[in-house]
Amino acid sequence: QLVENGIDRSGRESRARNRAGFRQMRDGSDASVPNTAQRQIDQQWVRFGVMGQVRPFRGEGIAFSRGTEVVLRTSRGLEWGTVLTAPAPLDTAADGTILRPLSPNDRLLIERIEKNKREAIQACQQKLQTAAAEATLVDLELLFDGKTLIFYFLGPLDNTIERITAELAEVFETKVQ
Repeated sequence: QLVENGIDRSGRESRARNRAGFRQMRDGSDASVPNTAQRQIDQQWVRFGVMGQVRPFRGEGIAFSRGTEVVLRTSRGLEWGTVLTAPAPLDTAADGTILRPLSPNDRLLIERIEKNKREAIQACQQKLQTAAAEATLVDLELLFDGKTLIFYFLGPLDNTIERITAELAEVFETKVQ
């Protein structure tokens, strides 16, 4: 049984408390009982990274429409990606958090990252050729935070490759994965 009802400025019922003092939600559920379905609803599938990984992410209460480009926090760092689905209940754990939609400044940063990526690819290919390494550079990824370079090679990863990636990390002032 409800003891008090709060009315917000628009005239809608904002919240109510039952006799035990727990907040009662608009749908009649008790806020003291975790609503796991509600927590799952804010997960959305996002494509990110140079290899086009698709994983679920939490929206922290914000639903992004399909096609929205967003900034993400992943286990690798800050990245950007594209939302593929509307929020939906998921049985799998989220791989990270959607922080915000891309801003015009974020887009300028991505352009700079892409420029630096092209320079890093050229430098890596030159070093691989000079060292006569057996491995081939498939692609390179510079994360949104600008602090992480991820190299994708085909072939044996020997000490030469480790030396080359360490040199490039120093030149571009990043860490290598």
